[in-house]
Amino acid sequence: GGSNNKLGGGGGGLLGDSNSITSSALMMLDTDIESGPDEMQRLQYMLRKMVGAVGSPERPVVLFLDDLHWADEPSLALFENLATDSSNGSTLIIGTYRSNEVDDKHALIGALNKIKKRRSDSQGVVDIFLGNLSQEDCLHLVAEALRSTVEATRELGQMVHDKTLGNAFFVTAFLQALDKEELITFNLGTFKWSWQLDHIAKKHVSENVSDLMKLRLLDLSQEDQRVLMVASCLGCEFDQKTLALAAGKATGIGDVDLGSSLWNAVEGGVLRSVNGGFLYAFVHDQIQFAAFCLIPESKRDAFQGAVGAAIIENAGSDALEGDLLLIAVDLANCDSSQVKDRPLLADLSLKAGRSAVRSAAFAISASYFEAGLNLLDEESYMNNMSLVIDLHTLFAQSLYCQGKFDRCVEVLDDLLATSVTIEEKLPAYFIKLTILFVTNRHAEGMPLTQQVFKELGFSLFPRRTNMGHVIKDLIKTKMLVKKHKDKITSLPLCSDQSRKIAMGLLDIMVGITYIMNDPALSLVVFRILRWSIKHGLCAHSGTGLVMYGVICCGLGDLKGGHEFGQISTVVHKRLRQYDIHTKRMYIVEGMINHYQLPMQPRAKACLDITEVSMRNGDNEGAMWALLHNSCYSWFCGMNLRRLEDKIMKPHLQTIFDYKIVIVGTMLLPFRQAALNLMGESENPLVLTGEAMDEKELLEEASAEKNLMCSNCVNSVRMELAYHFHYYAKALEVADILDPPEQSYPAFFQGIRQKLFEGLTCFALARGSPNAKSLKKRGNVIVNMFAKLVKGGDVNCVHYLHLLRAEQSFTKKKSSDAKEDYDRAISTASRNGFIQDRALSHELCALFFIDEKDQEWARHHMHKAIQSYEDWGATRKIQFLKEAYPELLSS
Repeated sequence: GGSNNKLGGGGGGLLGDSNSITSSALMMLDTDIESGPDEMQRLQYMLRKMVGAVGSPERPVVLFLDDLHWADEPSLALFENLATDSSNGSTLIIGTYRSNEVDDKHALIGALNKIKKRRSDSQGVVDIFLGNLSQEDCLHLVAEALRSTVEATRELGQMVHDKTLGNAFFVTAFLQALDKEELITFNLGTFKWSWQLDHIAKKHVSENVSDLMKLRLLDLSQEDQRVLMVASCLGCEFDQKTLALAAGKATGIGDVDLGSSLWNAVEGGVLRSVNGGFLYAFVHDQIQFAAFCLIPESKRDAFQGAVGAAIIENAGSDALEGDLLLIAVDLANCDSSQVKDRPLLADLSLKAGRSAVRSAAFAISASYFEAGLNLLDEESYMNNMSLVIDLHTLFAQSLYCQGKFDRCVEVLDDLLATSVTIEEKLPAYFIKLTILFVTNRHAEGMPLTQQVFKELGFSLFPRRTNMGHVIKDLIKTKMLVKKHKDKITSLPLCSDQSRKIAMGLLDIMVGITYIMNDPALSLVVFRILRWSIKHGLCAHSGTGLVMYGVICCGLGDLKGGHEFGQISTVVHKRLRQYDIHTKRMYIVEGMINHYQLPMQPRAKACLDITEVSMRNGDNEGAMWALLHNSCYSWFCGMNLRRLEDKIMKPHLQTIFDYKIVIVGTMLLPFRQAALNLMGESENPLVLTGEAMDEKELLEEASAEKNLMCSNCVNSVRMELAYHFHYYAKALEVADILDPPEQSYPAFFQGIRQKLFEGLTCFALARGSPNAKSLKKRGNVIVNMFAKLVKGGDVNCVHYLHLLRAEQSFTKKKSSDAKEDYDRAISTASRNGFIQDRALSHELCALFFIDEKDQEWARHHMHKAIQSYEDWGATRKIQFLKEAYPELLSS
């Protein structure tokens, strides 16, 4: 085992590698970066629920999404979220995009690949490729347009198809061009269309749509073309007021009658008036592109910069809001030399970036912040430090939200190298600490946390924490808690801003010390709790309360731990910190409640927490809740096929889709164990197969110092070795396992770990020269379970009976063994632990084999087989039939 000792501690659901740590750390800072992803996740959740509520098998919902190749990041994220919602089977989503507008690196293709990967079932993705019109279709289109028959227009239709190759847009544009040039005319005498095939045959059609559209634009006057050039920079749709703001000498439309030019464009079929007002739109995006192409390529950046500069100058910075702000900043940053006041443009870039953040468009917000940084000069660093700090901090946060951690750290280090106060450095410190945590650079995170703590003016923890420090701090904390326990929920709120920020740091340290197996974890929790009592409650007090509850459980005070879990609930409701409230919920359900409450309802409770977390935008919390739901389903003995198809496989897919890798790696060994027991792996003792590769995952966990993951893998390996009667192998694995109170305290797998370690010791003691030490080791584990049961742990009662039965078997106390085997079987049956009932029958059968009682041995082995069949453990059944053929022959 490991050399470090840890008193109590936090279970798996405490940790994270995404937004919740950032959220809790930055909560006390004046920043709005976190509102973006949280609000977007809430929006996605609510839209999924709305669509699911509206649709039904009898009245399905059809969503049509056009021009997806133009969709921005938030829109694609929403599209992906809706399309991968497997719980909603009554929605059909139809999306269109131009394949020639995207390549393999386009965001849309990435989103579609993710959707296809997750919807590879019967409700998968169907690709419908729309090519050019066939000749027959083109003939019908021309005949319909001319209100004639296919036979009457066949020659014209064939010629149109030959020249346009059936491109639907080209066909329409070509017919309009023929009408304008009077090569097709309507005869008022015959009330029929006529055409001049000889002249039409000489017409040339460009292979490029924009060239075709440019010909239409060239029919307009130079002034009108100039107006359209400016308008093309404003977007596919624009209003006359914005166009007027862009008027100026640099854009060439200062003296132009805009209303007249716009009307000419409408008459020429280039623009259309929207709702008959002052809002205009290009008839087609290709026409907009053609208008933009009228600008000489070498002058396009300068022209766009001039348009942006004109809007900023004419509108005034205070009036720039919403879309107008984004348009002006986008254009001005194309060539910032066109703007006279560069610090003003930097400030507007900051404003635009904040707007993008609120839509969770982090790639876009990052480009705004970076553009603003590039506009700063030495004078800005001397006279406008707040702008410098905001641009650096928000740029780094946008990079963080995109997962661009290396670049993010570079930006943060640039800021931290400047002469700013600790208060101004805090956002940068918090982001850097979070990155060090999520990238498993925990050893770097601890010294930095201590440094920031010191700069804030607070005392540090001992450089090397030992059990003496922990016990001393525990006594101090218990005395304070005892005095104020009844008043905790009504304590005043903390008004000391520096202390609240320091408690945010302590909140981060809880996760870091847990992952690093650092005994300082207990000191961190104790300090949060003591500060909350002495100086008032804040958003991070709940972490101290709930983790103190976990520590109490680890110390054997199960009722006290449960009580502090409930106290944390009251405090969170009082503070209305619902985002962190979900974190408290999965810690309570995953690491506290199973000590006092029946386990089966815990699985459903964790699934409910997933829903609450998603509703609150806490994806990470939702994934931890999914982990606990999966593990509880495994611990309770859910049928393995159902567990694989309905729980483990889909949950892991969701967890990895949300990139909460640390959660996924903990669940992988449980899924692979289920596959092994069902016979869906090459070697039932090795966790290598469809779900994972044992060697690779252990090497990865070792490299990242992820003790939780490595212990999960090895404890499950021990369990499988015991199941298939490789007791020496099971003991070998048990010897390399860290104590569960160090690796994943309060996680129920820790209890399972001790169960199979005890069973292994007793199995080997019956024929080992080291019987005395093995019995002693097993007896210690029996006493541990006796304390748990005495403390009120209803889920360990059958474990205690089974261990005592094996203990009595080893001691040759046959009558005691029989009684405890019966108690283990009946208790496991009554509480619904089907796999433990099977194991109890199996071990009882082995006991009767040793007693030379074949009838009872046969009875219990058949019962074991039946229970294993109910569980779905096909490979285990095969093993027992091969190991005991005579016993199972009848």
